[in-house]
Amino acid sequence: FLGGFEMLLRVFYPQNGELICIDGKSVALNESVIGYVLRPNIHVTHKTPEFSVEYKVNKQGLRGEKTYARRRSNDVIRILLLGDSFTFGQGNSYENIWSASFEKKLLEKGYSVEVVNAGVQGYDTLEEVLCLEKIWSQYNPDIVVIAFLPNDLMGNVTGEAHRQKKATVITKDELQQHLHITALTRRLLLSNDYIYSYLYSNMGRADKFSSILSKDIQQKIFNTEDLLDRAFNFCLSKKSVFLVLSIPQQFQVLVKA
Repeated sequence: FLGGFEMLLRVFYPQNGELICIDGKSVALNESVIGYVLRPNIHVTHKTPEFSVEYKVNKQGLRGEKTYARRRSNDVIRILLLGDSFTFGQGNSYENIWSASFEKKLLEKGYSVEVVNAGVQGYDTLEEVLCLEKIWSQYNPDIVVIAFLPNDLMGNVTGEAHRQKKATVITKDELQQHLHITALTRRLLLSNDYIYSYLYSNMGRADKFSSILSKDIQQKIFNTEDLLDRAFNFCLSKKSVFLVLSIPQQFQVLVKA
């Protein structure tokens, strides 16, 4: 029965996601300092049971088709956004991601702005700061915004620990593959807010929300503070305004509710 159900799911309601670059290349490239960057000039399809969407990456390695000149006119405010999949806009078409909506609303209010979305899936604060230092001169932004989520804490290591982090290049063959029955069961369980909150609160990831923080979490908070100070001082030296946008995780929203 389970074998038959597994085959039916695979044929009629597949559960594993597909991230496929239309030209057959990898979606990301190894990069010596940051670890990895988006491959320029690619067209990607991303399919899961929840959504089917296409991503286009321009020749500068940014989400979307618009490119940006190295020097911008003085009457245009340029805002550089750095972040992970939330900023990249995973699961959404370009016109529906928050950076595009943000730019559209500013333009409607009469502001002369350009919003440069440099979000990359999987980045944490460390990669975002390294990315800032690498690309700042290319875009010369007036304002820099780092989008921060609590799960970024877990990857914010420094020094030798960072040098040992393995660079990741995402291809369709490297996406996690599971039994479709297992994936469907997990998806159904996590779609329930109560079950999701219960499971999350009993996982190691919830430690960063504890009233008594472990030494490991405290160290990662210190690392994150150092990284944000580093970004702030870098922007200060370049005469750019530096901001942090805090995005709550689903767990925080559910517990608050």
